Amino acid sequence: MGLLTTEIAGRDEAEAIAEDDMLFCHELTSLDELRALSDPLRVSLYRLLREDEHTVKELCDLLGESSTRLYYHVGVLERVGLVRLVRTEARSGIVQKYYRAVARFVSLPAWLLHEEMDSPQSRAAADWYGALIEHAAADVRALFGQQLARVDRDTIFFTRNFVRLSPERAREFRQRLEDLQAELVAADDEQAETRFAFTTAFVPVQWQGPDAGRRTGRGHDRNHKPNVDENDARRSSPRDDTGGAAGKE
Repeated sequence: MGLLTTEIAGRDEAEAIAEDDMLFCHELTSLDELRALSDPLRVSLYRLLREDEHTVKELCDLLGESSTRLYYHVGVLERVGLVRLVRTEARSGIVQKYYRAVARFVSLPAWLLHEEMDSPQSRAAADWYGALIEHAAADVRALFGQQLARVDRDTIFFTRNFVRLSPERAREFRQRLEDLQAELVAADDEQAETRFAFTTAFVPVQWQGPDAGRRTGRGHDRNHKPNVDENDARRSSPRDDTGGAAGKE
């Protein structure tokens, strides 16, 4: 099941309801939702509650966190509508509350990329993506710290590269990445024992290397304003995860 993503394989919320009434994908349209998922611990909670219903005590055991802290963070997610109370159960005179995430995936709407760069929405979206990257880094550290000897190394792939592309080629590669992540999501096998995380960030950057400005003649000009094509490339819909921007787990 994936973490954080946008529209997957052409499906949307209206047609994609899971058997347990969980939405397939929920779009993060409010600032409160974005802020709620910009916290790495709340992303961890969402991941667990997406997989199964849990009480706060069970979440404490899974994450090794105090109940006071998790009651607060689950409350934040519940207040913004990202998790919901699905049932209660009386045990030894104590009412146990079970929570579940509202959707298998969450997404960012394309209009967020049209926001002013320093708007509250843009800052919250950046924090959300940052939380995803932190989780990806934690997954890599865990792999090398404990799991590497137990996995098939031929299934692991890491990369970070810088390339110069025209806006047209950038759109082409973005579409291919989108198609690949949709293929990965569709390939989810509930019988498979190993989970894989797929986190993608394909973004224009301010290059500071030794050849900066060699072709453009701009060098390190921080006052340079992007042209229309560069803006168009930035405004392509962020089709991921959670997600992600994120991928399958």
